[in-house]
Amino acid sequence: MLEPRIVMTILEYDMTNFRKFLRLSPNWHHLVLEGINERMNKVEVDFVNKYYEHLFFKKSYTNSSIMYFGGKRGIRVDRILVCEILDQRESLSPLSKSPANYHLNNCLKASFRYKFTNGSQNMGSNVNKQQGGVQGGMSIQKPKRPPTEYCADYKMDVVKQDHSRILWMHKDEQEQQQQLKQFESPYTTKFMDSQQIYQLINRPYIQPINQICQGDTIEVALNLFNMQGMVDIDSIEWFPPVLTKPTKDNVLTYSNDGKQRDVKDRVLKIFCDTNRVCELEDSVVEWYDSKYFQRQHELMDLSFFRPLFQVNSYMCAGVDGLISKIHLVATQEGKYSRSHLQTFFFTNWFKLI
Repeated sequence: MLEPRIVMTILEYDMTNFRKFLRLSPNWHHLVLEGINERMNKVEVDFVNKYYEHLFFKKSYTNSSIMYFGGKRGIRVDRILVCEILDQRESLSPLSKSPANYHLNNCLKASFRYKFTNGSQNMGSNVNKQQGGVQGGMSIQKPKRPPTEYCADYKMDVVKQDHSRILWMHKDEQEQQQQLKQFESPYTTKFMDSQQIYQLINRPYIQPINQICQGDTIEVALNLFNMQGMVDIDSIEWFPPVLTKPTKDNVLTYSNDGKQRDVKDRVLKIFCDTNRVCELEDSVVEWYDSKYFQRQHELMDLSFFRPLFQVNSYMCAGVDGLISKIHLVATQEGKYSRSHLQTFFFTNWFKLI
């Protein structure tokens, strides 16, 4: 009988067939998941030891998803760490006397470094998609180079429990049309129907650093495999937590009124903190109410937002083209189901064209 560690060795060689291994039999399904559990135990223990003052580790699980890049189809496999933001109250928490460990009203960064396996780095167009891919025919021996080291950062602005949160999302219609042309190739439509394509390109850009309340449950993803190759699990090492002060500006209070700022990118004239404020705020000279926009027929019908959100304002910018800024407030606390959101945004995608 196979042991989980042997199955994990097979997976590290051929992770592209991860989903097929899961479907071989109930026993293989158990062995695959158990093998990853055992293999990732050291990484998760390292995470707990370094972040126990800020994040309460609840559980972990393995997730896989289909991904598309450059018109090609691939798979990514992630190890998801489910954690809860610890509640550090100013008057009750013993950490309040130690500013170095006090994450309330600060930006908490969790990061780790990793490398890809040698087999992944040697993957080329003539190499099979396996971890230890072998080239066919004659090959030229190239000098071996050490694997490149990468770093992944997860940042969050921690606010007090039950505090209202602000999140911006940006969607570029012109770029969406270009992506649609890219996915109209016969190779892509062989694996995806039109609804899957529209859902994929309809994803908006969102705020890179989000506001997280104490007591919230978050998920931290460690990517184990993607279209670039297999991650060397032994190379994963967590860095100690880092706390910094977030900027005071947010997407509702930011104003590009010509104030003198220390700007690194003087070519693009980006003044705002793009991690918390959409960069379009610096490209728009002035916002005005949508009722003053000349071509009213080009405005979006916001009625489909109202069951879920309250529309506080609908602002516009530009004359020849249209840039819109819509301020929405959730009508009630809770969680919207994935199926509801997919139906909500997909059925209204046609209204946004």
